[in-house]
Amino acid sequence: MNHTKGYKERNSGVDIADIKCEEFLESEKDIRYIRYGFDQQNSRIPSKDFYLIPSTIRSQPDFIVFRKKVIFLEVKGCKDALRVKKCDINAYKFWNNLMPLYFFIYSVTYRKHRIVSCLELIKLTTISPIYTYSDNNKEYYQIDWETFD
Repeated sequence: MNHTKGYKERNSGVDIADIKCEEFLESEKDIRYIRYGFDQQNSRIPSKDFYLIPSTIRSQPDFIVFRKKVIFLEVKGCKDALRVKKCDINAYKFWNNLMPLYFFIYSVTYRKHRIVSCLELIKLTTISPIYTYSDNNKEYYQIDWETFD
């Protein structure tokens, strides 16, 4: 979970944010959920083929959550700041237009999670600095953890 490492290194190993999200969902008595999106760590789709899929479909949310209302839930992990790729914003808007999209954001530094709506996250990107990943030159918004408090 180090933004300075390459894609393969960043996405290898245990996804603690995913584990913490499922623990949270399991702990809530009135929540039912199903895994929905691609699990890239356990995907049987080779990378070269995965990138042939339109980006909006590749970016489908991780879960569908059933409570009083049905929502999409996307899981994001971070240390002390969340990095949101600029190119993913349109996909998030797409999914949010189909059904409300929320984000489960887990900080390994603070060992806490936050749940924010897609609209809240997009609003936070408007006040966040923009940086570029060194391995792929994609721009991302950096949202400091304290911003979620």
